[in-house]
Parts: sequence; structure tokens; C-alpha cells
Amino acid sequence: MRGHGGGRARGWPAWAAAFALASALAATDAPAQERRGAGHVPVAARDLPRGAVLSDGDVEGQGAGSVEGWVTRRVIAAGEPLRAPAVAPPDLVRSGEVVQLVWRDGEIEIRLVGRAMGSAGRGERVQVRVDSRRRFAGVVEERGVVRIRAGESER
Repeated sequence: MRGHGGGRARGWPAWAAAFALASALAATDAPAQERRGAGHVPVAARDLPRGAVLSDGDVEGQGAGSVEGWVTRRVIAAGEPLRAPAVAPPDLVRSGEVVQLVWRDGEIEIRLVGRAMGSAGRGERVQVRVDSRRRFAGVVEERGVVRIRAGESER
């Protein structure tokens, strides 16, 4: 049998009350210096809008330089840790953009022009359409350049 109140605290479901309690304890138990950005994760120095490119004045704490130039994917409050997916490296290839596909083997290099079918940052995979029948999957090397390997075409 459930305790008095049917598992609810002041009209709230039990899980909501437990969540509120856990959140309050976490906020009071964390060291003040970590909340100010002295921890191992960089934090926002000010409120940041979605789409902001991070610079020196936007980030504080250890590792602040590691996210410089990254882009916010959502609104971030001052003091909030800067972690993926809230922040990410900038896209070097955007959906619909014309890109170069590059295949290399030793000193031989073949380049094709295609249209990106998605957006991606450095080191991320993206599909590229070369014509109405041929698509290739590759890895973004730099702005507008996608590296492919033999056997990576898709139909």
C-alpha cells in the first residue's frame, strides 16, 4: 500500500518531487568554483543565443580554447557547461551546397563536383549526389571538400 497522499507530495507526482529534490541537492552540493567555470568543462561566460560562434569572451574555465569557434545549437544560459550537442564544430559543408569529391591513391587524384545532401563538420560523414543516379558517402576534410575512398559509392 502506498503511503499517505497516494505517492504524491503536495499534489505533485512522486517522480516530479524526487527530481526537484535531486536537482536542489545537486545545486547545493557542487563546489561553487566548478559552477563558476573552474572545473574541467568550459562553461558559458554569458547567456548565448542559438547560432552564436563562440569566442574568448563567451567561454570560461579549463579547456575554454577547445570550443572556440564552435557554434551553439540552442540557447545556453550563463554558467552552463558547453558540451555536445549544445555546442558543435561549425559545418564546413551545408546541405544543397556544391562540393568537391576527392579520391586519392598515392599520387593519383580524381576530383568530381557534386551537391551535398546534408550538413557536416570536419571529420563527419556526408552524402553527395554527383548526378541523378550516383551518390557517394565521404568524410569532410575542409570547407567544400569531401574525401571518398574506393567502394564508398551508394545507389
